[in-house]
Amino acid sequence: MSELCSIHPAGKVKWGVSLNRWAAVLHDYQAIRRLVGNFPALRGRARIQLFEVNQRTLSVWYNNYRKKLEADVLALSVLLPQISMVSHTLLPVAKQKMSVPAAPQSALPPFPFTVNPDLSGQAIPRGQRHPPPASAPALSAPPPASLSASPSAAFSPPPAGTSLSRTTLRRKRKAEEFLAQKQGLPPPQQHVRKHYTCSRCGQPRKREFGHTRVGFFFFCATAEGKTVEEWLQEKRNEENPSL
Repeated sequence: MSELCSIHPAGKVKWGVSLNRWAAVLHDYQAIRRLVGNFPALRGRARIQLFEVNQRTLSVWYNNYRKKLEADVLALSVLLPQISMVSHTLLPVAKQKMSVPAAPQSALPPFPFTVNPDLSGQAIPRGQRHPPPASAPALSAPPPASLSASPSAAFSPPPAGTSLSRTTLRRKRKAEEFLAQKQGLPPPQQHVRKHYTCSRCGQPRKREFGHTRVGFFFFCATAEGKTVEEWLQEKRNEENPSL
């Protein structure tokens, strides 16, 4: 690298391409590296290790090399002190550890440490919402629900004050229907969905009763004295007068 840096003191133009100094040095270095690597006899006689080098590594090495040369030149005219590694004076005697008197025993009772109970094996498995019921005596355990029982008895409604999600209610309804179908019973009666009633005529707010909705406005045919189709046509004419 020192010889290549002496050959290329500055950048050059090669094949119409401008190369800086480090690129020119690396170009010749890569050529030497390929030449040595492609000939085993030359590589065996030279026994030189040519590693991969980039421009940053080359520039850092060159700057450190120049700084070391400058330091060596300055050291010729400056006499460095010869520091002895041996002391002329003896070291002071090491301090001895002072003996600490034992603390007097306290009259207070020892602090009681509470040991936590062993709860191993009682964790709830993932996906299980409630822990399994604890084992109870055979006499006090309630009898299991038989297949002859009605679906409503097997799936009792939740107590008052508790709310279930829509998914839980749907699964419960499907289970009741499956149990009723398995026992040959009619499906359980579903809750009738309540419809909103019109405050103007008292009938359900549905299309067959002369009601419709456009945006935030509800139309009632009984109160307006016209059909839904006539009212919708009037709305279209108001939005598009050309029609």
